[in-house]
Amino acid sequence: ATVKKVDLTPLLVLNAFTPRFLDYGIRLEIQGTMSERAPHVHNMRLSLVGDGFWDTAAAVVGKTLVGAFKWTFHPITLVPGYADETELNQVHVDFHMDFLTSGKERVKKKILVRRLEAMLRVDNPPLCLLLEYGSKSLVGFNVEGVYLCVHTTLGDFAAASHAGKNLLIEAEVDRWDDTPPAGQPVPDGAGVGVDPPGGEVELWRSRSC
Repeated sequence: ATVKKVDLTPLLVLNAFTPRFLDYGIRLEIQGTMSERAPHVHNMRLSLVGDGFWDTAAAVVGKTLVGAFKWTFHPITLVPGYADETELNQVHVDFHMDFLTSGKERVKKKILVRRLEAMLRVDNPPLCLLLEYGSKSLVGFNVEGVYLCVHTTLGDFAAASHAGKNLLIEAEVDRWDDTPPAGQPVPDGAGVGVDPPGGEVELWRSRSC
């Protein structure tokens, strides 16, 4: 049998990947430039990659719920669905996707924040947000390559979502909760919207593939 090769070089050269809490749900804002070699993307999906992330989620909401979500909804189909095919195929890409904002999926910001706070009390695991493109068939999704991927940690993603900050750059952000990153203590007095003593703020860095 012929084994089809998957192109692991991302199509999109990212300039910004900005998560942002909304009143209901969360938004991912994406800006970048498409590679000259890029094919037209018709189908795309999002995977949340990291065993530690899923283990941490299971510790908070239970293995049954996490297992059911992964079996039924994950990876998440983005096109068609959450993203516009025309927008993500431009030379200069600038689009956003909203999740958990309407219908039965709608979740209030405060609920999302509580869940993330609970997870961060368990651990601050690495997390990769992987967008793959490909084609659909009767047996599932055939991955042809990577559209983009962003490496971060759960704590950095949560802080950036609270502040509406680009995950790809180093920036000064107030901690949005009192949970320290793994192996890093938080000074006394650090909390939501409050600078630690001495005016110090945490620096965080994430990067794309």
